[in-house]
Amino acid sequence: MSQDLVPFLHARLDEEAERRVLARHVPWDNRDDCRYDGETWPCDDLLDLASPYAGHPD
Repeated sequence: MSQDLVPFLHARLDEEAERRVLARHVPWDNRDDCRYDGETWPCDDLLDLASPYAGHPD
């Protein structure tokens, strides 16, 4: 396996794991709480996932 491929695969697996977490933490329709843990949406788990991108312009 190419050494360049390993970091790419690792990043892809991280992305898939983050998508699974996001899918569990969607808000209820017409409510402001997280379906997974009942915390106000966005819950702390989602804010932690988003924190590395806090400085991104988008």
